[in-house]
Formats: sequence, C-alpha cells, structure tokens
Amino acid sequence: VNVNDLVDVCAKLSEGKDKIKEQTPIFNVSTGIESSVIDVINKIQKNTRVQVETIHKKEIFSGQKRSILSPNKTKKLLNWKAKISLERGIKDSIKEYKIYNYEN
Repeated sequence: VNVNDLVDVCAKLSEGKDKIKEQTPIFNVSTGIESSVIDVINKIQKNTRVQVETIHKKEIFSGQKRSILSPNKTKKLLNWKAKISLERGIKDSIKEYKIYNYEN
C-alpha cells in the first residue's frame, strides 16, 4: 500500500469514527492484490533499468505460505479503496528519488 493511500484511509477513519463505533476497530488497509518479493524486485528493475542478482534460498516454512489482506470491510464501512498500484507507487518513488537526489 502506498503511503498516500495510507494518509487517505487515516483521514477517512477520522471522518467516519461515529459510523464505525459499533464495529470491531480493526481494518485491513490493502490493495487486496498479492505481490511477492520477486514481483516487487522485477517492477523496480523494470522501472530503473538496473538489474540486480537475486539469490534464492531454500524456503523456511513458517506455517503460512501466502498472505493477502482483504480490504472489504474498509471499503464497505469507509467507502475506501487503494488508488495507487504497486507499479505506480514504484514509479513515483523513483521519480521522487531522482528529484531530491537522496544519494547526496
């Protein structure tokens, strides 16, 4: 989830606090779209045109292979959904990085 979407949902939560008072105060803030670490790496490489070596190690099973949060409750009660895709967020972050030249 992009930081701008997080700010948006926080504003929605503060505006709708009376409406959600009777509900469990736990909300998933997510796109509802699964993304793996490899997906993120590939998108960053595509948008920077920089290739990095990825090292794949043997998986350590922790009891859960995948996790995708459902934003349905947040959408229903707050009329909110994430607006910025992973791809768009990566592009925006790269652009900001170049503008502000965070290396120096």
